[in-house]
Amino acid sequence: MANPEFPCAPCRRIFRVKQAYDDHCKTPAHRQTLDTLRSGSASIPTIPPGSLFCDACFTVVKEKEWPRHVSTPRHSKAVRFQKYQDAKREAEGNKGGVEVSPEEVDFGLVEVEQLSEKSYGAHKVQELTVKAGAEPCLIASGMFTTGKKSAGQARFTVQDFDSRSVYIAPGQSRKIPVHFLPRNVLGVHTDTLTLTILVIHDSQNFDKADSSTYTLYRIQRAVRGEVASSVDRETLAPTAPYIPNEERVFRAPRPDDSEVVRVPKGIAKEEFPENAPWAGKLPFYRPRPFLKQTIENQPIGMQIKQVRRMIGPVVSEHNYGEFWETLLQAEQLQEDIDLRNHDVEGATMRKGNVGGVWFLTVPGLIDRSPSVLKGDKIRIRISGQSNSRWFEGFVSVVHGTDVGLRFHDSFKPAASDTFDVQFTLSSVSIRRQIQALREGLARPGLLFPKEMHGDRSNELASWQLLNPLWFSPSIEHNPEQRQAVLSIVYNTSGQAPFILYGPPGTGKTVTIVEACKHLVHYGHDSRLLLTAPSNAAADLLIERLSDLLEADEMFRLNAPSRQTAEISTKVKQYSRIKDGSTFMCPLLEELKRYKVIVSTCISASILAGVGLPKGHFSHIFVDEAGQATEPQTFLPLSLAGDRTKVVLAGDPHQLGPVIHSHVSSNLGLQTSLLERLMSLPDYVETNHKARGITYVKLTKNYRNHPAILKLPNQLFYKGELESCAPHDIANSLQGWDGWMNTGFPVMFHAVEGTEMREGKSPSCFNVDEVTAVKGYVNRLLNKRSGAKITQNDIGIITPYASQVKKLRQAMYDKRDLTIDSVEKFQGSERSMIIISTVRSNEKYLANDARFSLGFLKNEKRLNAALTRARAGLIVIGNPKLLALDKNWRKLLLWCWDNNAWVGAEWDPEEREKCRNEAYDPAKDRASELDRLAADMLGMSVY
Repeated sequence: MANPEFPCAPCRRIFRVKQAYDDHCKTPAHRQTLDTLRSGSASIPTIPPGSLFCDACFTVVKEKEWPRHVSTPRHSKAVRFQKYQDAKREAEGNKGGVEVSPEEVDFGLVEVEQLSEKSYGAHKVQELTVKAGAEPCLIASGMFTTGKKSAGQARFTVQDFDSRSVYIAPGQSRKIPVHFLPRNVLGVHTDTLTLTILVIHDSQNFDKADSSTYTLYRIQRAVRGEVASSVDRETLAPTAPYIPNEERVFRAPRPDDSEVVRVPKGIAKEEFPENAPWAGKLPFYRPRPFLKQTIENQPIGMQIKQVRRMIGPVVSEHNYGEFWETLLQAEQLQEDIDLRNHDVEGATMRKGNVGGVWFLTVPGLIDRSPSVLKGDKIRIRISGQSNSRWFEGFVSVVHGTDVGLRFHDSFKPAASDTFDVQFTLSSVSIRRQIQALREGLARPGLLFPKEMHGDRSNELASWQLLNPLWFSPSIEHNPEQRQAVLSIVYNTSGQAPFILYGPPGTGKTVTIVEACKHLVHYGHDSRLLLTAPSNAAADLLIERLSDLLEADEMFRLNAPSRQTAEISTKVKQYSRIKDGSTFMCPLLEELKRYKVIVSTCISASILAGVGLPKGHFSHIFVDEAGQATEPQTFLPLSLAGDRTKVVLAGDPHQLGPVIHSHVSSNLGLQTSLLERLMSLPDYVETNHKARGITYVKLTKNYRNHPAILKLPNQLFYKGELESCAPHDIANSLQGWDGWMNTGFPVMFHAVEGTEMREGKSPSCFNVDEVTAVKGYVNRLLNKRSGAKITQNDIGIITPYASQVKKLRQAMYDKRDLTIDSVEKFQGSERSMIIISTVRSNEKYLANDARFSLGFLKNEKRLNAALTRARAGLIVIGNPKLLALDKNWRKLLLWCWDNNAWVGAEWDPEEREKCRNEAYDPAKDRASELDRLAADMLGMSVY
C-alpha cells in the first residue's frame, strides 16, 4: 500500500507525516500564502484525484479524511474567519450604482515630534469621492466603528449627515472630507467608516419614511493614519526581508568528521596550560541514532510523542539518568540545528601579526548570536569550491565582534579567498552532565526525599541564645531570614535538601551569605561548595564573603574559557590565572585545603574531574537554583556524600532555565529541581507546618515601591510580601513630571504599533515602541523634569533580541543605559524600568487569540520584568494583544484604575469584559467575529 500523502495546495508542498502537515499549517509562511490566495493574486493548484479542496482552510483534504477535517476546531475557526472576510469584502464593495473611492483612506504618517501633549487641535484631512449612478442618491449617515463606543476620543471624524444629508444628482460626484485627529497618540490608528446611502427611485415622491421610494445601502471604507517618527522608521527599518524558518536553505551540508582537517591537539594544550590533571577522560556521548533521526526529521508534535514513549512521561527514581540524558541530547541536537542559522557564505578573514591566528568578524557576537567562547571550534572552507576541504579552527581569542582562530599548518589560503563558515556546538557542558548522571548520586534521597526530620525549634532557640551575634545586623530584625539561617545551620530538613524560597528583593543572597559565615566561623570542620547557574551570581557570592575569608581560605573556580577581563579585581584575588589570561584549577591537594569553593553549576564538574571525592563538602549550596536545569543542579549535588547538607535557594516564580528544544522543554527540562521539589507535599507553599523545617519563605521586600510590588505580590506570592524598601529609594522618582498619578509611580503606555521581523531572525521588533522608549529616556534625563536620575539608574527590558538590538541602535549615544532581555536582567534592579512588550500583530487576532502573544504568555517573564523596578515602572505595549492573557489583563486594569494610562484609549467594552475572571478572549473573539460578519452581510440591501 502506498504511503499516505498530506498535500498543502496553497504552498504547493506535500507532507508524508500528518503531524508535519498540521505544524506547517500553523506557520507564518502558510498564513501569508493564504492571504495572497484570498486577495486573488495567486491561483489554487490542481486538486489531486480522490481529494477535496477546503476553501476555508485553503488546503487539500483526502475524501476519506473530509468528515474528520470539518469537525476539527481549526476548520471551525477557519470557516468563521472566512465568513467574516467574505462579509467584509461585501461590505466594502460598491452597490446600487454608487461608487465610493478610494478603497482605503490613508492619512500617511504624522510626525510625533511635531505634536505636543496639548496638540488636540492638530489634524489632517483626506477626501472620499461618492459618485451616484443612473439614479440620484442621498448620503444619510456616516459612522465610525470606534465612534459607537467612545465618540469623545475619536481619532477620525466625518460630517454629521443626520442633521444635513448630502444629495448627489445622477452621474455626479461629491467630495466628503474625513478628518484625522492624532491627539499626540503614538502608533497606528485604524477604523472603519460606514456610509449609509439611499438610492432614490422616485425623486418627486421621495420620503425617508417611505422605504418604497428608495433602496438603502451601506458601504464601508477602511481608514488609517499613523503617528510616528519617520527618522526612527527609516533608520530602524528591516535590513532585509524576513525569511521564515521553513523557507531557509542551509548553504552547505555538515561534513562528516572524517572530512574535516582537525586542529592539532597541541594547540589546546598551549591555550589551556598546566591545569590540574584529570582523574579520568571526559567521554563523548553520541546521541542515539533513533533520537537524532526523530529530532531532525519529525515535526515537533511527533518528536514529543516519540521521546515521551522512549523515556516515560515524568522523571522518577527508576528512569532518572536515562530521562535527563535523553532530554539533554535532544537539547544538544536542537541547539546544533539552531546554530546552523548563523552559517555564513563569502566571509573574509585577516591574518594576525603573531601566533598564526586568523581573525573572523562575527557581527552577532555582541548579542551572543551566536555565542562563541575561547576553546570553541569553527569550521572554515574556501567559498566557491565544492571540493574544498573543511578546516577546524580553534577559538583562541574573542574580542568584540572578532574571533581569533588557529588552524592546522596546512591551512594556507590566498589573500583574495573568501570563506564559508560553520559554527559548531561545544558539547563539553552536556557531556559533563551526562557523565555525572551515569555515575549517579551517593544519596538518592536528595532528589526524591521521603523522610523529613521533625520540628527542632527548641534546639534552634537554644543555639540562638548561645550565638546572639549576626554578621549582617539587618537579619536580626527579619524573622524569616533568622529562621532560614538557623534551619540551615541546624539542618532541620535532615537528609533532604533545604529550600530557601526568596522572592525578588527579599535578601536571599544576604541570607545565604549569613548562613555560610556562621558555618565557616563556628563550624571548624565545615567545607562549603557554593554554586550558581551564572558567573555573575557566583562572583557576587565571592564578593559578599570576602570580608570574612582570605584568598587561602576561599577559591573561585572559573571555566578556562571565561574571559579574565570580565571579572572584578576582588574576584581575581580569589581566582587562579595563568599569565594574566587563562583561568586554572589548582592541584587536588590544594583544593582540599580551601574552606569555601565557589563556581558555576557546570564548572563544579571540574572538581569531580580532578578527583575530589564525594562527601568532601559538608554543605553544598545552589543559589538561583530556579534558573538551572535539574541536570545542571545535579552536577554539584553529585559531590554530596551521606552526611553532606544541601541548600537550594531561589524563586520558582521567576524565570527558569533557557531551553532551545521544544521536546526537552515540554517534557521537563525547563523545570528546575527547586520547582519540582516545591510541588511535593513537604515543600509546597501551602504547607505552613513545613516552614522552618524543609523550607523558609522570605517575605520582607527591600527593593520595590509598594505600588510596584502590589501586582506581582497578588499574582505570584499569595499577597504575603511586605514592602520594606527604604523611603528614599522607593520614592526617589516621585518628583518626576512624567507620571500620570504622582503617588503611583507605574504607568502603561498603549501603543498600537507595527510588529516586524528581518532576515533570518524570527525575533520581533517594534519601531514605534522604540520611539516611545527613547522619548521617556530623554524626558527622564532632562534635568528640568524633576527626576534626579542618571543613565545607570535606567533599565530597559524587552523579551525579544531584535528589539534589544533596535533599542541599542536608537540610543547608541547613551552607553550607560542597560538594555537587555528579561533573562539577562534577572537578578538585577534599577530605579526606573521601562518594558517594551513589542507584540502588535493583530492580523490573526480574531481568528486565533493565542497566535499573536508569543512567549509573552510566560507568567514568569512578566513577574521577572515587573520586579526589577525599585522606584518607577513604565510598560509599553498593545492593549488589544496583552488583554488576551489573564495576568496582563490585570496589569492593564491595575494601571487604568489608578489613572496611570497614557496613549491609545482602551475600548470600554473590552475593559469591562476584562474585569470578569471568567472572561475567555478566544471565545469572545469568535462571538465578535460572528456578530461582525452578520452585521456586514446585512449591509447590502435593506
